[in-house]
This record gives sequence, structure tokens and C-alpha cells, in this order.
Amino acid sequence: MAASGASGGADIILGSGSNTISLSAGDDTVTLSYDDDGYYGTDSITLNDNDATVVEITGFEVGSAGDVIELDLSGINTNNVSSLGTNTLITVDNDGNDVSNDTIVFYTITAAADLSNGDTGANILVIDGDIDDASDLESQLSLNGDFELTLAAGGAMADNDAFLVLWDDGVDTYLSLVANISGSTISAADTLTTAELGVLTILTLVGVTDATTVNVNNLGVTFNL
Repeated sequence: MAASGASGGADIILGSGSNTISLSAGDDTVTLSYDDDGYYGTDSITLNDNDATVVEITGFEVGSAGDVIELDLSGINTNNVSSLGTNTLITVDNDGNDVSNDTIVFYTITAAADLSNGDTGANILVIDGDIDDASDLESQLSLNGDFELTLAAGGAMADNDAFLVLWDDGVDTYLSLVANISGSTISAADTLTTAELGVLTILTLVGVTDATTVNVNNLGVTFNL
């Protein structure tokens, strides 16, 4: 099934069995087949490859054999967190390189962290702990926050650079872009501040209460170009 030609967003309800769907250029709401007894079929969902979208999915089955969301780098990089320019996705490791069609690598943190300690090639930061909302995420990743981030010694963060964060509020799980909206480069080894950051949530997994239960296989293993 392809909704990729639509531009206004779609409300999509999938039946049982294994379904494959490409999402629209609008803000889609997707309901997968499930009930109190379990999930039915393994579904594969591809984010739009041309446009920035905000997607909400209900009934998503996590785990290595669960449902799959294919992350499309072209679509992600058309997002504009600050209204000052489109974003460029970077890694959350010691280099802060631009993400390409890389293998997805998680860097999970439970407290304040220095990105110099991130796994090589890490490109999605995972928060192990509840965050109230997107505004709170910005605060908690900044100076004096519970998950205060210091950039790696080898990686400055240019204006409009952004990284992906997988987090939850204890009810739902979210994938958000955290971008440098300061108008200038954040120097390597600097600790991030709220004045420098903006947050845009691009994916909500309704009912997935713990972000750490999401497996790299659930996000398609690699970024699509």
C-alpha cells in the first residue's frame, strides 16, 4: 500500500497479516492490527522520502521480530526545527559526522553523558528514564538537566545540525530531532544549553511505554537515502 503521493496526511488502518506501506507527505496516523490478546502480523512502514512528516502509530509491536519503521534520511533532513533552515542529521559519537545510509546504532544513557563515550557510529540517542514532554526533553539534555549532554571532543555541532533521540514519558515512546537553533556553531566539548536547542518530534509510538524496548530492527537496521 502506498500513501506516498498524498500531501495532506492520512488516517490509515491496517488489517491483520503482514502489511507494507509507504507513508504520505503529510502528518499520518496509522493503526496496526492488534487487540488485548496480541499483535497480528508483522508490518513494515516507510516514512516519506521527500517531505518532513509527523507520524503517530498505534499497535506497534517492538522487539527484533516485531514491526518495522524504515527511516528515510531524505525526509528527515527536510525538517526545519527552527524555521531558520533545514536540518542535517549527525551522529552522537566522538565524531559528530553527517549520517548517511549508515547502520542504525543506539547510544543509551541513564544520566548525564559525554558524547565522547558514545559507541562508534552511534546515530540515535536513547534515554533510559521518563521525560515529561518535548519541552522537558530539551531541558533534561541541557546544562544541569538529568541527561545533560556534553559534545564530544572531536565533534562540534554546526548551526541546524540535529541528532535523533528516542525517549518516552512512561505512556508513549517518541523519536525526536534535537537541533542546534542558536545561529552559530556549538564548539566541541561544550555542554548543551536550552538556548541552543530546539526539539521536533517526528514519530510517536502510542502505547509503547519504554523507549528501551525498541530494537534497532524496529527502525529498519539502516537509514534509507
